[in-house]
Amino acid sequence: MKPLLVATVVIVCALGFVYLSDWSDADVPDIQLYEVKPTQTDEGFALINNSGGAIDLNGYKVSNGTGTVSFTSSLELGPGETLIVVQYDNDSPYFLSRDGHPYKKWGVSGIEGDNFELDDNGFALYLYNSSNNIVDAFCYGNAAGDSVHWTGRAFAAMGEQSNAFAVRASYDKAEASAWYRWGTTSNVFDPDKKFDAEVSPFLFPECGGIPVFKALEGAKDSVYVSMYMITEPNAIACLAECAKRGVTVKLLLEGHTGGYYLDGSSDYAKMLKYLVESGAEVNVLTRENESSDDLRRYYYLHTKYCIIDGETVIVTSENWDTYNFTGKTVSDPTEGSNRGWGVIVKSKDYADYMKAVFDNDNSKAYGDVFGFTHVYPGTAPMAITYTSPSDQYPIQTFATKVTPILSPDNSWDATIHYIDNTRKRIDMEMLAISEEYFDAAVESPVSHLIKKAESADVRVLICMTENRDKVIEEISYLNDNSKIKVGYMSHPYLHNKGLVFDDTALVSTVNWTATGFLTNREVGVIIHSPEVADYFAAAFDSDFEDNYDSEAERYVIEASTVLEISILGAAMIAAAAAILLIDRRSRSL
Repeated sequence: MKPLLVATVVIVCALGFVYLSDWSDADVPDIQLYEVKPTQTDEGFALINNSGGAIDLNGYKVSNGTGTVSFTSSLELGPGETLIVVQYDNDSPYFLSRDGHPYKKWGVSGIEGDNFELDDNGFALYLYNSSNNIVDAFCYGNAAGDSVHWTGRAFAAMGEQSNAFAVRASYDKAEASAWYRWGTTSNVFDPDKKFDAEVSPFLFPECGGIPVFKALEGAKDSVYVSMYMITEPNAIACLAECAKRGVTVKLLLEGHTGGYYLDGSSDYAKMLKYLVESGAEVNVLTRENESSDDLRRYYYLHTKYCIIDGETVIVTSENWDTYNFTGKTVSDPTEGSNRGWGVIVKSKDYADYMKAVFDNDNSKAYGDVFGFTHVYPGTAPMAITYTSPSDQYPIQTFATKVTPILSPDNSWDATIHYIDNTRKRIDMEMLAISEEYFDAAVESPVSHLIKKAESADVRVLICMTENRDKVIEEISYLNDNSKIKVGYMSHPYLHNKGLVFDDTALVSTVNWTATGFLTNREVGVIIHSPEVADYFAAAFDSDFEDNYDSEAERYVIEASTVLEISILGAAMIAAAAAILLIDRRSRSL
């Protein structure tokens, strides 16, 4: 990062945009910030002309508080055109050399840079018009924007990759939801976006993945899968059978799931190679090699959904792994593995929406998606055979409406919206919650949940992970600082990320963490159905009854005691092992 001593200007082709209905043309500034590139030698920003006529930029300036880029002579920007100003005209493969963005080297005078640079960790950027009034702002990373020109949290830091820059999604506001990272999607949360649907809910571990198996067996034309990981052989074999009978099968998988892809000779990799040889397209979100720049758009591809025949979308909180896709039903969830929720959503409109998300994420245009055989050319296939589950898992179907939820697009705003608009009840099962959210001064879904508990019945189950100290602190905080009823759940393993808000349910992959909300690709679906909400609430009631103690401090003390005992036990085992080792050594001498 160096001061902007010389600026590069690029005028690109006209771009279309839409004003939101509650804003008139006069409300939107004529010139606005359009893109911001925070790192690398091509760091800089872009402006857009939102008016119907040409505007002279003479007198405009952009400042980060310590430095300024000023337009000091006449330079017209046509209607809908953008202007990119960068630090250097280096050979940028993304910011300066995209389709539809012709690059022109430095050749325009009248743009001065005075000690201007963008802090990699965070900054507030302000656009001044020729009357020296602030007309727009962009707040990034760890910076805090003022309440007049920027609303709410800053746009999340994107890292230092050469393809990491922010693009404006909507022009009527200056807040994080109005921006998105290039290469991702720009679906601003809209509570009125509701698709007609038929929804069939199901539970893990009770279902054993059977509803998914049966839906895949019925696929006729296409199956598109976006998944953190699929390690159950029968699930991969089922997809292979689809491909063999002529169904178009495409997968996008996370490339760094606990080392699965670090060794192309693993059984997981061999099964995927068999899937490829069966006719499926398998792509991996990764980086081409360990020494290359990490150009990933998402910290993790943490999705768990598939689209069948362009009309059915299956969303679950669970991976298609050996723990969840057993093909066997269980009546007692404590006899199974993970607690999770899932839904089959039949809706052409919702399927079209999710197919656009899949196509975007699966695109190889952004430098982070590669074919499986490209990444692992030497992997040998492992033949596997599909066995259709013989157990029956009954499901009910309800006519309703659904609203799509995505990270990093809108899950934060959607979660807070549904918390704030709840009247009577919120039931939540959550695998992980970020420690920083348990700070009263931090704006987060937890702070909104605490406030809502003053007027509604709020119950929470948190996963008792290996980090018991952290979970105990979270439970203690909520007990001491709110009216939330909170317990922990250890078996079945609480892998769920589901909520019930009154007569609305959320099935999702979104943990309440910074990565879950802001940097992962995550998927969820809001179901506006009293019947579906009651279905998941009934499952929650059973879990809550088994894992909540009304004496709020009791289970915290018990957990602490268990922890102390386990520490003591570990110490005793270590001491015994040391004695045994000494004894063995003494015998060998």
